[in-house]
Amino acid sequence: MNDSRKKHIRLRTYGDYHQSYVELADRPHTLVTGVVVRTERVHNLIEGYDGPGIGIDFDVHGRAIGIEILYSHEDVDGDDEES
Repeated sequence: MNDSRKKHIRLRTYGDYHQSYVELADRPHTLVTGVVVRTERVHNLIEGYDGPGIGIDFDVHGRAIGIEILYSHEDVDGDDEES
C-alpha cells in the first residue's frame, strides 16, 4: 500500500452520556460527522448479543471510520452492587 496519508485512532469520551467514540478516519483533525453513510449495529449482527450498544460507522467507500460505544446508566451504575 503506497498511501502517504497518516493513519490515526482517536478516542473521544462523553462521561455524562456513558458514550465513547473511536475515530478511525484517515482525516486527522477532521470530525467524521457528515461523512458517515452507514452504521452497522453489533446487536443486529450477533444473535443474542447482550453487551453495550456498539455501532460501526462506514464512509461512502465502505471503509470503517469510527466505532461508537454506548452504555446505559444501568450498565455503568449497576456494576458496584453486590447480590
